[in-house]
Amino acid sequence: MVTHVVMWKVKGANPDEKQQNIRAILDTLSTLQGKVPGLLALERGENVPKSPAAWDVVLRTQHPSWVALDEYRVHPVHHDAASIIGALTVDRAVVDWEG
Repeated sequence: MVTHVVMWKVKGANPDEKQQNIRAILDTLSTLQGKVPGLLALERGENVPKSPAAWDVVLRTQHPSWVALDEYRVHPVHHDAASIIGALTVDRAVVDWEG
């Protein structure tokens, strides 16, 4: 099993705009479920305690293999979601592991 985790820092000129962008990202991530072969599980969430050091949104997906993760990365639905999310974020971190 391969686990893929992505965290984003979200743009926003003010707290309301940032919250709108967070909501849009969470909604966009929800569209991936059931549309990408090899995507076994998907969890996404918003960081609750607001802190400058904290990331705003996290995604955790599980895939049966590294090949399935690579197929997820190039899938058109993933590319569409990544384009939307990329426009709403200022930074991104990724960790992938097997186990």
